[in-house]
Amino acid sequence: MNGSAIVSAAIADVNELLEDGSKIEDQDDFALLGSGPVDSLTFINLVSAIEDRIQEAHGKTVVMVDESLLDDSDQVFATVGSLKAHVETLLG
Repeated sequence: MNGSAIVSAAIADVNELLEDGSKIEDQDDFALLGSGPVDSLTFINLVSAIEDRIQEAHGKTVVMVDESLLDDSDQVFATVGSLKAHVETLLG
């Protein structure tokens, strides 16, 4: 399973917990940060779901957020597309 598929599956997992109107759209330009429908708890759930999916698919433990991202976190987590690219990078 590639990074894009992992993020899409994690979005589907998290969306099961959300009410209509607050769901994450699996579109590359969908904003994850800022004034969109993704609150901090939803974001944490998404990151956790991605980490779990990576573990299941690749047997690999990853940390999505660490000190090395502090300066770039706004760019890495800005949109679904940038998040997919970050996961692809993590998977190497």
